[in-house]
Amino acid sequence: MMFDKLINERNDLMNAIKNKELEVIIPILVYIQANLHDDLVLDTVSKKAGLSSFYFHRMFKSVVGETLKQYITRIKLEQAAFALKYWDEKVINISTDLGFKNSETFTRAFKKKYNMTPKNYKEQPIHIKTDINVENSYHQKVFSEFEISAVSIKRLCPINVAFIRSVGPYEEVDPGSFDKLIQWAKKNNVYRKDLLLIGVGHDAPSITPSSLLRFDSCIEVNKSFFSEGEISYQQLGGGQYATLTYVGQYGANMKHAYQKLYQEIHQARNIDFGGLPVIEIYKTTLINPNFHLNQTEIYVPIKVKKL
Repeated sequence: MMFDKLINERNDLMNAIKNKELEVIIPILVYIQANLHDDLVLDTVSKKAGLSSFYFHRMFKSVVGETLKQYITRIKLEQAAFALKYWDEKVINISTDLGFKNSETFTRAFKKKYNMTPKNYKEQPIHIKTDINVENSYHQKVFSEFEISAVSIKRLCPINVAFIRSVGPYEEVDPGSFDKLIQWAKKNNVYRKDLLLIGVGHDAPSITPSSLLRFDSCIEVNKSFFSEGEISYQQLGGGQYATLTYVGQYGANMKHAYQKLYQEIHQARNIDFGGLPVIEIYKTTLINPNFHLNQTEIYVPIKVKKL
């Protein structure tokens, strides 16, 4: 009995330490995402966290699994790969937008990660699966399981959210995260039935390894707040999006909605991909993956082309 008590006390202590570390690191990850174009050196970021460089370095590596420099470089290069593939923009402009000191530094880092120059990567053809534009027999089979609306263009206002971050394959995100957020909101007397439940995918599965994909389970809040364990705050940026509504079960079939969005953006004359993240707004008060009539609005950022 005494041994079990000691084990439980040790586990409680470890969980408390983990929650305190998350309270520090998750807001820093949000800060990094919003300021990738800046020179995010260890001294600057550790001061933002209110910690010494030495202690922050150890904490960041423990929580994230990468050093600050490794993490920032990887995120920048993955965003660059997405931009090179989908933006009608010069390589030098992309490297500048992402805060690389010069095009030589960018090219060297990119080639080390992707085994080709940014120019060669940009020249590769884009392959977009077109499962949704096939023969009627398949079309009828697919759409008996779900429905997809027409694509439209909308402008979203910025949205304040409380969120829990998951890292790993998108299909393995725990829907229980939304339950935790709802309970947190009720506990803090900020819950309303009309609050939006939102999913945010920060990375492209075709570029980022599935084990490193970042997904935020979110609930709308009225204003910013200080982190509480794994629950933190961020503001989702507004802007123009291509959007459609998917009705059906959460999971694998949602890829057809994304394929339709990507294909129509790619084929449009007046718009281009705007980058990431992708936003999913769930028109429900309870996330239930098994419910067949889940209604989800999917938003992909776009840029208007100069014709």
